[in-house]
Amino acid sequence: MKKYLTSTLLSGIAFVAIASFAPVSALEPSDVELKEMFTVLINDEYKAQAEYEALIAEFGVVNPFARIVKAEARHIDALETLFEVYGFDVPADKGDAYAVVPNTLEEAYAIGVKAEIANIDLYEDYLKLDLPEDVERVFTNLMRASENHLRAFENAVDGNVGVGIGSRGNSEMRQTRTEDCDLTGEPQALNQSRQTNQRKGSNF
Repeated sequence: MKKYLTSTLLSGIAFVAIASFAPVSALEPSDVELKEMFTVLINDEYKAQAEYEALIAEFGVVNPFARIVKAEARHIDALETLFEVYGFDVPADKGDAYAVVPNTLEEAYAIGVKAEIANIDLYEDYLKLDLPEDVERVFTNLMRASENHLRAFENAVDGNVGVGIGSRGNSEMRQTRTEDCDLTGEPQALNQSRQTNQRKGSNF
């Protein structure tokens, strides 16, 4: 019996030791890690919005900037919802400090391509983690919207800019606009997350 208990105890210690060295990607992020993710992402969206606003100020209300800058505002709203759900303070918008205005529209389109690629890479990296369901849904929808933005900028680089705003423009633009309308998934799911956190009395 003594040998059995000793063996069981050693096995338990070994299990704890192994668990403590489990890959980070296999574990659900802590509250601190979630806050860091939200902060990195919203700052990136701030920068994109400021960049596109600066380009519109320089070159006029032209696509795809005129449409995508509105989508960036919705992206920020979606992330602010996550901050609210998890009880985190939303960081100040300092995106203006990073805006760059090139000499030509062609260079501006290339900036859009790079910005969206970097944004997509962030979401892809975070989606490799074991995220809470509501966070995963928002991140996935935002990444897909950014993929559509990337295609719109790539089309612009190729000379296919489309015309005007609203119902006009090419099919790629219309598809981007449609998919951007739903960024958080089902509102009920986010509301349930908010209520759960409130019941727990979590301040994070």
